[in-house]
Amino acid sequence: MPDQLGSTWRFEDRRGSAQELHDAAVGDPVAGRSVVVQHVSRPALVLGSSQGSADVDEGFGRRSGVDLARRRSGGGAVLLGTDDHVWVDLVVPAGDVLADDDVVRAAAWVGELWVRALGLGPFEDSGRLVRHDGRWSDRDLGARACFAAVGPGELVLDGRKVLGISQRRTRAGARFQCLAYRRWDPESLLGLLAGAGVGGSEWGDGAGPDALRSALVERAGAVVPDGWDVVERLLPVLP
Repeated sequence: MPDQLGSTWRFEDRRGSAQELHDAAVGDPVAGRSVVVQHVSRPALVLGSSQGSADVDEGFGRRSGVDLARRRSGGGAVLLGTDDHVWVDLVVPAGDVLADDDVVRAAAWVGELWVRALGLGPFEDSGRLVRHDGRWSDRDLGARACFAAVGPGELVLDGRKVLGISQRRTRAGARFQCLAYRRWDPESLLGLLAGAGVGGSEWGDGAGPDALRSALVERAGAVVPDGWDVVERLLPVLP
């Protein structure tokens, strides 16, 4: 059952497989603002809503003990271990002052929230932490792996992506699925994406397997330090 955070936000802590958690999110009623901290019980490669299964070596995933899951929000694949990330869903109903029909403007408050939450301790030098306020960079790469590109509201620390945000929007409201890593392992992710989708020909200009590897190795991988806690750091700065 949900815990009551206060009159504005409802708080809930959930555990399950990645697919179970994403399926539960689809069925959630949007009766007000809520924050859901998600914990995966098994490793999983999670595909974005419009991502084709050709991007994935499913046989390798099964041999590696990694589930294959799909979310209803956009963006590319993310690899989730059982304790290597922080996953938080923020939900706001339609008509809320935090809701905006423009997907770029809509994510601005989410990024600002995380700037404040991360700035409480680990990254007090605010110049190191930058919120991306434009549209998507490297969109073709980001369609295959979320952390290969930077989207609206997402954060970069010292030139490396530290926070990913995907959005799911319905008539009832918007869900912002936020992910930051505690440990970053691009080689494991690249291994799962080493099939026909990554090696194939359907790439945009300037994109390709080498560009994807470079993006994940050189421009991603900033991590949340050990000891950073959602309840202690994020919940106190909710608007």
